Amino acid sequence: ITTGPGMDKTLCVFDPHCKYDPRSSHEHPGRMYPGVDELSQEYPNVFGCYLENVLPLGDKGTVFRLPLRTAEMAAQSALSINPEPFTLKKLDELFKEFMSEMFDSLLFLHHIEKISISEIDEGGTLRPMYVVSKHIPDQSHCRARNDFEAYVEENMIAFGEGDIMIEGIQHRDVTFVAELSDSDGIKETKRIVESFGFHDAANIPSSVISAFREKDFCICPRGGVAMSLTLNRAAGRSKAHCFLPLPIYTRLPVSVNGHFILDHESRRSLYNDTKGSRYDTNIALMREVIAPAYVKLIEHLKLALFADNSEAELRLKRYHSVFPVHSATREYYQESCGGDLAVEDVYEMMPDRDAVMPEWRP
Repeated sequence: ITTGPGMDKTLCVFDPHCKYDPRSSHEHPGRMYPGVDELSQEYPNVFGCYLENVLPLGDKGTVFRLPLRTAEMAAQSALSINPEPFTLKKLDELFKEFMSEMFDSLLFLHHIEKISISEIDEGGTLRPMYVVSKHIPDQSHCRARNDFEAYVEENMIAFGEGDIMIEGIQHRDVTFVAELSDSDGIKETKRIVESFGFHDAANIPSSVISAFREKDFCICPRGGVAMSLTLNRAAGRSKAHCFLPLPIYTRLPVSVNGHFILDHESRRSLYNDTKGSRYDTNIALMREVIAPAYVKLIEHLKLALFADNSEAELRLKRYHSVFPVHSATREYYQESCGGDLAVEDVYEMMPDRDAVMPEWRP
């Protein structure tokens, strides 16, 4: 069931077997039923399982009801690759795995600020199991981020309508500090740099420009990096993100995000066939979108760390730790991504020595 501004509450039925909805067909295996408030009066047994007394939608939201696959259903299914039933034990394992990634999952999401997993107890009460939230405390950072998102939306609409070419989009970035916390009491502060548009159009391969022009894929030239500002937080293994975390550990001191083209089967790794525009686009994102964001992060960190000379040695160590080490990333990226994160580009894009090298006089 879904609803939002300007639309009626609507029931969406997915029936790939064309077994439950009389109007489903193999060409259209499902149907939308607007006017849920009226339908629920006629078919209360259908809508009772959505538990609106516990999960009220209000004027916007979506509730999915996904029935567990029993042994009988698995045996009859013509679609299931895995013939095994999906048990409550497997569901618990899936939730535990998701909970282990929820903290990082919020890092580069643009419109989601809170994720929670809850269960309904025998008394019908919704009980939170684990909650993660993200907050931008500085209102000027909030405004800058909103302006950035509006710029992205405006340019992508213009690109979709053919009013601007991908190489004509002016590069823009935004830097802000976000606080992440969870219901276990863990808190972490992150400095995040978001980047949109290719930094230098002259460096975009012709194969990438042509692919965007022909609409061969639907991606946005955006990316970013994030680093922890929480000194007492144990250093973790940084992952690559395609908005959500990927099972790719970069060996970089920062988390990396990009609207990458993923492997079409698993959707869990970057497209790594080294021939063609998809691979070229991923490399262009790394070099002309993510690398400039990395440089911007270093510049902002210098300003934040060296506003005064107190604890200068500690600050220098902290500052040095954010610089990428080429030998730490090359081999892994060649194996996992079909390419390098272009660490050289991070250093080559640094405008001059004064922009990144702090001065310290004891």
